[in-house]
Amino acid sequence: KSGTIVTSIDDVVFSNNKINSTTADSNGGAIYNNAEIGNIEGFFDSNFAETSYKSWSYANGGAIANNKGNISDITGDFVNNHTQSANGFSQGGGIYNNGTIGNITGNFNNNYAKSVYNSANGGTLYNNTEGGAIFNNGGIIRNIEGDFDGNYSESSDMFSYGGAIDNYGIITSITGNFNDKLMDIAARSLKVKRDVITKLLEEVANSLQNTDATNMSS
Repeated sequence: KSGTIVTSIDDVVFSNNKINSTTADSNGGAIYNNAEIGNIEGFFDSNFAETSYKSWSYANGGAIANNKGNISDITGDFVNNHTQSANGFSQGGGIYNNGTIGNITGNFNNNYAKSVYNSANGGTLYNNTEGGAIFNNGGIIRNIEGDFDGNYSESSDMFSYGGAIDNYGIITSITGNFNDKLMDIAARSLKVKRDVITKLLEEVANSLQNTDATNMSS
């Protein structure tokens, strides 16, 4: 929904919705938001955003694209959603965000972001993919909770980031299990900013110090 305040979207199945552009960007296969939505609750299956525009183009959010909007919470499973670009960026196979989202709760299975260079179509040789399940592009997400299985990010000729989650913004916490195709979880499936990694390392160090102090006193 674009430009309108929506109180909530409850208990809806979003299946086989698609955007396929040959002349511009594609954003949000099932839902596109640049305003405000309260809560979204549903099941997202086989939705996609694709673009084959011969000039520079973006495919963002196979199921949901939150473009500088606000979403209170998203609850539901995301299965087989994807983004694909022939000549540009493919971002957020399940969810693309550069706005604000509260909590994301659900499992993400077999979602992907894919980019394929198409020289016959006059494409640019700079096709990146980011976030097979979720791409947070400078936005804010409070919490993500769920299991991630079989998600991937794939480019035929350039860089791929975040088989499960690619983060260039702020994510307060992430809880779940990760089992994503051809991705090292620590290095690529879960990409977070350096300050988040530093905070996690500090918490581990403090925990070890507390454990040592307990052992010495006992």
